[in-house]
Amino acid sequence: MIKKILYICDTGAVRGGGEISFFNLIENLDRNSFQPIVCLPEKGDLSGRLEDLGLRVILFSYRRVSNPANIANTWETIRLFAGIIRKEDIALVHTNSTGGVVVLAGIACWLTKKPLISHIRLICSGFLQDIAQGLLSARIIIISRRIGRKASFTFFKKKLALIYNGVDLARFADRTAKNDFRAAAGIPEDA
Repeated sequence: MIKKILYICDTGAVRGGGEISFFNLIENLDRNSFQPIVCLPEKGDLSGRLEDLGLRVILFSYRRVSNPANIANTWETIRLFAGIIRKEDIALVHTNSTGGVVVLAGIACWLTKKPLISHIRLICSGFLQDIAQGLLSARIIIISRRIGRKASFTFFKKKLALIYNGVDLARFADRTAKNDFRAAAGIPEDA
């Protein structure tokens, strides 16, 4: 039976390594076992690349949760996530973010009794954001030991899973540039 995973990211654009790693994860997911559905706050090159893979991308109205008084938008987003989880019979929610969107996804998971996996790729997330993430997540994927040593994760050590970002080695298969450098530097092929 194919399990559905709802992936939630706080951007529709590729801004850096986090989004590239997120895309690589989804691109290489075993589609015989898992069906990804992706929620993004806007269209962009990330949403385009995901749609090119044939994935369903659902847009949600998310303004950075810097203003807690924005209750209507916050509740609308929680309801959307919970509705998708119920309607699509989602087995697991996986966030690629820190902060507000994780909290909203976590509340939706709590309401629907589905597990949340948080994927933290940044060291600079805030203390209270980390605490909320720790409380709402079943597991927290960290990409470095340094992230796991943050004081905010002191009480959540058992939830942490260290998984380094994968690298698509095929991107580096072009040996032309390597051979050109070797020739220019006078380095033998077998060195």
